Amino acid sequence: MDCDVECKICHSLNDLCIVAPLSIKLEKSTLIQLVLTSLYRLVLDTLTPLPTSRKCFRMINGVLVERTVGDVLPQLQSNSDNMNKVLVELAKQYKTKQDDMEKWKVRQTFTKSTCASVLASR
Repeated sequence: MDCDVECKICHSLNDLCIVAPLSIKLEKSTLIQLVLTSLYRLVLDTLTPLPTSRKCFRMINGVLVERTVGDVLPQLQSNSDNMNKVLVELAKQYKTKQDDMEKWKVRQTFTKSTCASVLASR
């Protein structure tokens, strides 16, 4: 029985070690998401009223490439949507893991207090 508890504790601690840096990254990514979303929105709002045949320039892998507004708008919209989906999914996964850890803490507190009261009664 002691081995099972120790294994569960080790497993949970490993989960915490994995989740903790992710939570910091998630907080940073939320700030980055706000900045990038604002930048994407600014560019999309600027390009949308322009004619689709108008020339524009886009940086792709460090190379400035000439395109038309009609080529760039769908790509930018797709990139913006995909980035938002990924960040929302990461936030959901983090929240789920955080809730699981809170439930585990409550169960462990209950188990420890129950075990202590049983041992004390003997």
